[in-house]
Amino acid sequence: MKHGSKIVLRGEAGCTEPGLQPGDVVLVLQQKEHDTFTRLPNPADLVFEKHISLREALCGCSFTVKHLDGRTIRISSSPGEVIKPNSFKVVPEEGMPVHTRPFIKGNLYIKFDVSGGLAVVACMPQAARWCVQAVGAGWHAALVLLHVRVSSMGVHAGSPLLLHSHAW
Repeated sequence: MKHGSKIVLRGEAGCTEPGLQPGDVVLVLQQKEHDTFTRLPNPADLVFEKHISLREALCGCSFTVKHLDGRTIRISSSPGEVIKPNSFKVVPEEGMPVHTRPFIKGNLYIKFDVSGGLAVVACMPQAARWCVQAVGAGWHAALVLLHVRVSSMGVHAGSPLLLHSHAW
């Protein structure tokens, strides 16, 4: 239900005088902000923001979300699946119940906030894939330089060149 929605309980306002009909009880909902989840214009859909590192964005990540009803939901991305900054992952039917249809639920949207390396992930997804391959090959690189060739066909990245190495 949305903020300001009314629930009317007809005939529930008690009346102690004989001959008078009882009145209605009217409840008006006031939505509070939640620390973990925000609601979308569709009130059954929820958004959860997750901050991840560049390494998690490139190599995959797994985390849990404690839902409003106390359940723990595991969210995973597969290795090699590049997560772009401000991208969303949909978890179907893990949102709020739909008003008047409690067995139907909205969706849970995970919004990813990637810290560091935004240009590589957002502007050059092919470069991000090479970084994933480099990490998979055992490189622990903080900085990888790609030979980039610009032509009329677009941007082409060459082999990665390791510039600086340290454990993440």
